[in-house]
Amino acid sequence: MQYKIIIDKQSRVNPSGEQREYLIDIEELRIKGNIYDLLVVTPDRAYVERKLQLNEYKVLTELETPKIEELGDLNIELFKGKNYIYLIDMVGNHFYAEYVIKNDFTDSFVTNIEMNTAINQTAENIMFSVNKKVDEEEFGTYITQNVEEVKVAWNQISDYIQLMILNNNASLAILDKDKKVMMSLDKEGQHFFKDGTTIFGEMGVQKHNDEQFISFSVEGEYDSQIQNGMAWGIRTKSDGKFYPILSIKNFAMGEQNSDAAYGELELSSCNLVLDGFGTGIQTGGVLINGDPLEERGVYFYDINNNKNIMRVSPDNGFGLPNISILDNINFYKNQAGSNSLKIGDDENKYCLFTDDGEADFENVRIWNELYCKGTVYVSGHIYCNNGVEPFSLAEKKKNIEKYSNKAIDEIKNTDIYYYNYKEDEEDCKRRVGAVIGEQYNCSKEIIGTEGKGIDMYSMLSVAYKAIQEQQEQIEQLQEKHKQKDEIIQNLIKKVENIEKEVSNGKD
Repeated sequence: MQYKIIIDKQSRVNPSGEQREYLIDIEELRIKGNIYDLLVVTPDRAYVERKLQLNEYKVLTELETPKIEELGDLNIELFKGKNYIYLIDMVGNHFYAEYVIKNDFTDSFVTNIEMNTAINQTAENIMFSVNKKVDEEEFGTYITQNVEEVKVAWNQISDYIQLMILNNNASLAILDKDKKVMMSLDKEGQHFFKDGTTIFGEMGVQKHNDEQFISFSVEGEYDSQIQNGMAWGIRTKSDGKFYPILSIKNFAMGEQNSDAAYGELELSSCNLVLDGFGTGIQTGGVLINGDPLEERGVYFYDINNNKNIMRVSPDNGFGLPNISILDNINFYKNQAGSNSLKIGDDENKYCLFTDDGEADFENVRIWNELYCKGTVYVSGHIYCNNGVEPFSLAEKKKNIEKYSNKAIDEIKNTDIYYYNYKEDEEDCKRRVGAVIGEQYNCSKEIIGTEGKGIDMYSMLSVAYKAIQEQQEQIEQLQEKHKQKDEIIQNLIKKVENIEKEVSNGKD
């Protein structure tokens, strides 16, 4: 199979008309992932390096040892300047072209070379120069020496290197075409200049409080704003733009011998990852660190008192997030999906709140008012100095209707029992009260709205009504007794009168 290698001054999509074609007779160049056959053309040799083959099942496999197929003489001539090289019959395939660029270190394609050297000496300077002209391109190096400096320049670059004295230090400096210092290197470090004379930043060894540091710094002054910052970042290759990632900004120094310096350390486009036990951020007597091992989470640690203040963890032992404060207050997610706040670490002494509307306490003390729209469940005792008073004001009630049922009957239809709650201890005193159940007699008038307990206010009200009924009966009996007593007294008086009359008649 024959392939055409095209050499052109312009790209495939816009050929120049001066393109050169070279035919090569080779089998198909194969590719599999990042493995592919190579076509190699050098001034001395042309060959194909086979890395892939078709096995007996027509499956493309990699050769253990590449095979070399020599192509013989293949003289490919390049244009002067930029060249576009491609295989005309293999659009979309991957291939690699390696070629030599004409320069002053090779004689490839060189048609005209001019060279000259010179040494010029005056009372002030010695100048060494070497120049070479290759076709239309000129190359050269220059070394100038005097009592103050040594300057080196080469190949038409406007910047040059100069050995000189800066700030009383022997320095290796880079200067621009206007002889302004851009950067210098001396025994104190590396210095960067803003306008050729003013240092705005440097790297080197600095001492602070008898400790030495490899430092990166910008110039500033006391009681002033620092105009220039420091940054670690990314510089894009295509357009040379710099993007700060970690930078010091808006920094200001206070007065000398004061601690009034302030500024901002900004982290951009990155996460701050603290990896390792005990590593963290320390400020104001608090260490914020992470535990990446067993418990996992972030800890706020009181350095002065050697105590844990708070822990934020993605796992509370059941794979659910948890926040612990002062080792005694916990916020956590429950397996059922609700969230809880627990105050207290003892197994039996704590306060528990959940976001599904429930609260659990061992003891409750309320100094003013307790308002509950739902139901309060208490497994222990409720002690109250001033009693439990349900609302009885008319403005708090509706559907008011006088109770006319026979309260005595409701009382007679309610049996009273001895009992214990299932959670009571075995030696707990037996309780006395009504029992709600199919086999137990209990008036519906005194059962609570949820059917789980006795409404004490209703029970007292029914009992109060029963007392009224009994009092009415007592008063009726008393009235009847009074009437009977009056009748008896009247009869006694009548008998006494008859006895007097009989006694008077005998006389």
